[in-house]
Amino acid sequence: MSPAVLASELRFKDWQLIQPVAVGDDYSVVVRISIKEPDSEALQLLCTERGLRLGSIKNFKLVVVKNGEYFGIGKVAIRVTPYFPSGLIKRILSLTYKNAS
Repeated sequence: MSPAVLASELRFKDWQLIQPVAVGDDYSVVVRISIKEPDSEALQLLCTERGLRLGSIKNFKLVVVKNGEYFGIGKVAIRVTPYFPSGLIKRILSLTYKNAS
């Protein structure tokens, strides 16, 4: 399945909480969602502890990379590749809630 076909399939689903807006050439999915930026010190510590890289890509200021897979947080969206560990996504998102308080 090509990224274009996947993007088309995602558009026709009945999404209730989030809305996928794009699929990249690497099959990463961009989802429109408004979240706070994670605490930068806590995110850096998490990356150091787990041997992850922290960087950025177009429109996504914070991108956590593990074995070529990544999870990015932008101002109005997140971007994730298919095999990025879901446990890490939950951990990173938990840092956004701590920063909100």
